[in-house]
Amino acid sequence: MASPHTAGCVALVKAANPGLTIGQIEDVLINTSVDLGNTGPDDTFGHGRLNCYAAVDAVRSDGWLTASPVNGQVIAGGNATVELTFDAGNLSNGSYSANLTITSNDPDESALTIPVSLVVGDTTPTPTSTPTATALPTITPTPTSTATSLPTATPKPTSTATPTPTLTAPPQITAVNRDGNSIEIIGSNFINPVRASLGTYSLSQVTFVNSGKFQAIAPSNLPSGTYTLIVTNPDGQTATYPAAFAVGSSSLDLQVIAPERGRNDLPSLLYAFGLNFSKDTRVKLGATSLTTQYVNQNFLWAIVPAGQTPGSYNVSVIDNGLTDTLVNAYTVFSATDDDLLSHSTLLWTDPGSLRAGSEVDVGLVVYHQGGTQTLTDVAVRFEVDTPTGETLTLGKGTADLPPNRYGTTSSVSWVPAATGNYVLRAVIDPNNTVAENDETNNIIERTISVLPAVADRTPPQIKSFTATLPANSTLATLSVTATDSGTGVNAVLFIEYEFSPSARQWIAVRQSEWLDYQTASYNWEVSSTPGMKYFQVWAADVAGNISQLPGQAVLNYVTPTDSLFQGQIRLYRYHLAAGERITVRTTPTSGDPDIYLWDSNSASPKASSYNTGTNIDEINYTAAQDVTVQIIIHGYANAQFAQSIEVTWAGATSLAFSEPNDVVITSKTPLDDAIVPAENEPSDKQGLPSVPVATSTSAIYLPVTLK
Repeated sequence: MASPHTAGCVALVKAANPGLTIGQIEDVLINTSVDLGNTGPDDTFGHGRLNCYAAVDAVRSDGWLTASPVNGQVIAGGNATVELTFDAGNLSNGSYSANLTITSNDPDESALTIPVSLVVGDTTPTPTSTPTATALPTITPTPTSTATSLPTATPKPTSTATPTPTLTAPPQITAVNRDGNSIEIIGSNFINPVRASLGTYSLSQVTFVNSGKFQAIAPSNLPSGTYTLIVTNPDGQTATYPAAFAVGSSSLDLQVIAPERGRNDLPSLLYAFGLNFSKDTRVKLGATSLTTQYVNQNFLWAIVPAGQTPGSYNVSVIDNGLTDTLVNAYTVFSATDDDLLSHSTLLWTDPGSLRAGSEVDVGLVVYHQGGTQTLTDVAVRFEVDTPTGETLTLGKGTADLPPNRYGTTSSVSWVPAATGNYVLRAVIDPNNTVAENDETNNIIERTISVLPAVADRTPPQIKSFTATLPANSTLATLSVTATDSGTGVNAVLFIEYEFSPSARQWIAVRQSEWLDYQTASYNWEVSSTPGMKYFQVWAADVAGNISQLPGQAVLNYVTPTDSLFQGQIRLYRYHLAAGERITVRTTPTSGDPDIYLWDSNSASPKASSYNTGTNIDEINYTAAQDVTVQIIIHGYANAQFAQSIEVTWAGATSLAFSEPNDVVITSKTPLDDAIVPAENEPSDKQGLPSVPVATSTSAIYLPVTLK
């Protein structure tokens, strides 16, 4: 029965628009069919049920207006042009109107009708009508799409360039996981009809207010978690704001702390992440109430004072009688005791995406916290649990680990036999040859997905990555350019790090999910504690391959005023070109902050100022060559102070030397510990989450009978 129905429909389509070719008619029938069964073409239903009315309506010409092409496909990230032809040869003077309807097989897009008008003769045209050719804009594809039909979006004239939208303020709200939540989104360059989503979940009832604001409703029953806000203009340009929206319960909810360990001889900065925090929320370590700073509903930071007894502690948040606790979440350790530890994100593979039947290297980044001696040949045993329940021993890697430093093990090789989910495991010091203060944190596990073999196994490359932060702002702009010689760049992932002086390690304080790759910048709200922020970005292509190395960038968040506890430090890092000068000044209102500067070529401070009490401290350092400098502001005593850090050009006469130490001789013992070397950075070996892999599509054609 299918062929007679199809033949009849072909005849009707041909009658509605005699200029169509057989190939164009075939495309129209496919694109207007009603999908049945699984989404997209399948072996049972083909392209679905024939919709002859929609096919005829899609190609119908109003005589004076024709469109070409009337159907087609747009590759992911691409665009297409529809040419409108106006024929007034047989028309009388007057105004004529028609509707151009654009439909798509993208389930996130609904049909859009665009009014078009033509004025013949001396009649004055309406200002909203533009009888010129228009271009279909680029749209952001969903991660599983490699090709989409003509997108549903408002066309823009090909001669008009529209600005990229920006998000200047995140919603900063917590949604209760029951009903739809109203969101007001603030930014600039929004164009009506604007679209928005939380990750892959589209917002509904989008109400455009103006180019700087719109409102929308979040979906009901979102899974708990933190979501990236994505705003898309009709021309396909997007703005992205990671971690803008959190979903959880309506009660106080402490989810994660970082770091999970700290020395007992220094104050430790502790981050608390969760839901429904308020300005009255306080953090407790065991029974001790900590000095707490509220940042937003999802983020607090607190200070663990020096002198805590080594051991494991519960961490709680308390607010107006409500309490939520993470049991044994924080460990205090002695600075002289050895401990070996790692994290699931540091259990790495090379390449980052695993393929059935292809060899992969496996290794682990291991931290040596505390201690006084370098540990040599520290062993790590690697294992894997297969989807069938079998446990395989992959081999053993080793690493040399100085005190308070990390190192990656030598790798072992593995060839996954089949696709599926595997549990990768690393056992640190499996024979207990190192006496540790904590033997419970030596097993690291990570679930990984093994993908099918593909022709494209060449990973993308990060070509450039920049991070900028305006003065007195926590809203950073991240810009990344990546290239791929195969299937094309599909997604990027960002990680923000801070160095924890008490834990003596880099802490990942925030990580995005895989975000759609875009040439426009991404907005990023940095953690609001002053200091150095270190960023990595990774790229993935459509086939699921992950870049071998990340792009890296450093930001410094310098506040006009700051405060430190005794023994606490603040770290900043700058890259100076030859001839640039950096000036650092602290003006205390109470206590005693001191300033020290190391560069990447020195083991001792290159400049320092450690006046006593509330006297002003200042250092000046001029780079004799391109160099990285690291600044430490040290709380010699509890201190509150104004501060400034300024980089200026000192002139060519300064190129031959670095200025000597600007040391104020006092009875104080100067700081000689750089805490972390100026060239030290987070490991580029990372265990990253699985990449959203775009699926390929193939065409299945309906039968056509010609008479």
